[in-house]
Amino acid sequence: MDSLSSKHPLLILKELEHRFSPTDLASSTQQVYWTGLAVKFDSQSFVIDTNYIQEILLMNAIESLSRVPGTQTWFKGLISLYGQALPIVDLSELMFQKPTVVSDTSRILVLNFGDFSNGILINKSLGLKRTQNQPQDNAETEVAPYRREKISIDNETWQVLNISKLGSDPSFRNTATTFC
Repeated sequence: MDSLSSKHPLLILKELEHRFSPTDLASSTQQVYWTGLAVKFDSQSFVIDTNYIQEILLMNAIESLSRVPGTQTWFKGLISLYGQALPIVDLSELMFQKPTVVSDTSRILVLNFGDFSNGILINKSLGLKRTQNQPQDNAETEVAPYRREKISIDNETWQVLNISKLGSDPSFRNTATTFC
């Protein structure tokens, strides 16, 4: 007779629960991955943390764009998304002073900034990038203040677009929230 059959069933369950607790299983089998969407602005490539991305819109959304007079040139206007006004910003024009040339590959990324959402116009989506690495601070940045990190993915170094920094920039925030 084995040792399990002589024990009370509740004791057996307690032992099994202790031996195979979910936290032990999770920590031993799950790996933490960082996932970003690779995008192109002008001639530069970036990754954006997917935790900020709500949706990716095709360019037919631009057809319903309503321009707003008296705003910055990088503020392209508003679209109606699910009955809500969504501001659209050309991030290439904001960061590099080079407007995005809209084409079939252009997209609008709907980003969640916590207390508001905003659409950013990009030249092209290059797909998801996934890595076990975490973004590293990169103090030497030419796209200040929105790019402060870099990450190594598949032996390539990518610039990480700092969405929380973008969302807290007063000029971006004031233009974006004025119409919502």
